Amino acid sequence: MVVENLDLSAVTTLQYNIGILSLGIGRALWFWTSILLIATELRLTFGMFLQINPYFEPFATLWTFTDPVLNFGRLFYPKVLGWDTAPVANMALLSQLTTKLDLFVFGPNEMNGNESVEFMPDAPKYRLSGTYSTYQTRKSEGMVGKFYF
Repeated sequence: MVVENLDLSAVTTLQYNIGILSLGIGRALWFWTSILLIATELRLTFGMFLQINPYFEPFATLWTFTDPVLNFGRLFYPKVLGWDTAPVANMALLSQLTTKLDLFVFGPNEMNGNESVEFMPDAPKYRLSGTYSTYQTRKSEGMVGKFYF
């Protein structure tokens, strides 16, 4: 779907506020899922060293923070030849969730786009946040007085 003209008169204040709120919640979820994914990878990296004691700080906090990712669903996921698949499956699901939130919050771009997602060349014009670069783009196209963000 290509948006030719943004007609904000059809968007009510409630719809606009719900859109901004959903983007804010999506951005917070994206941030914390990214942090959780990085912390889980760090824990697995530290787990390879035998001299790390996870019962003392700062490792105790890291172990407590990442336990749900590595231990959730152990009863539900099958064991393959005695190998526990729960941590791998949970990290894959967390990675997929982070990717979907990234696409929702930041839209398709060069960093998260793939073959199935096209990057619109005029996508920066249709952002919800009023950043300086967005303002300059709108000013150069004579669209400054039409949007109040």
